[in-house]
Amino acid sequence: MSATRQGDSDLRVIATLEDDDRRELLTLARTAITTTAVTGQRSLPEVSELPPRLREQGTCFVTLRQGDERLGTTGEVTVEQPLGVDVAECALNTAFDDPRIPSIDRTQLDALSIEISILGPLVPTGASSYDELRQCIDGKHEGLVVEDGERRVTFLPHVWEEVRDTEDFLALLWRKAGLTPGDWPPNLSTASYRAETISDRPPG
Repeated sequence: MSATRQGDSDLRVIATLEDDDRRELLTLARTAITTTAVTGQRSLPEVSELPPRLREQGTCFVTLRQGDERLGTTGEVTVEQPLGVDVAECALNTAFDDPRIPSIDRTQLDALSIEISILGPLVPTGASSYDELRQCIDGKHEGLVVEDGERRVTFLPHVWEEVRDTEDFLALLWRKAGLTPGDWPPNLSTASYRAETISDRPPG
């Protein structure tokens, strides 16, 4: 997963999504996965065929679940392509290219649920130490990006549901970045972001 880079000041979420757009994003993700699982042929939607809002630049993460089990998550925090294309591509990457899980096969399709996190702008935290960061992050509402040289990692906002508190959240993120919790290397930077999450997972 990549994170903040020079030139990302134009990162933006599609703040005006309508319900039809949200349903279309879920359809794009599921169609991409189903087509690939059944035919073995990967394809992305044509930009010209997308609804207008989904042609705008945006970025996301796609999480796949089977029942209560989270199978995998992949995505980007940098804008590189239209949101509709990014959703389909991230869905394919999660289903077939995530090295942490076996590729999805057609027998799993009916039980598969899809969760799309559409990211808002990266906002530098301004923190200059681990303790300062712990005090300034808005737990349970924000994702966090940590960059140390070439190493960039992030936790989405939903990770707050899986940890006990801010200390646990930061410690796990630091370990994911290959750092010791509490350390603050000279070139380290952090940024937060909000995300809108849509899912076709049945309620409850």
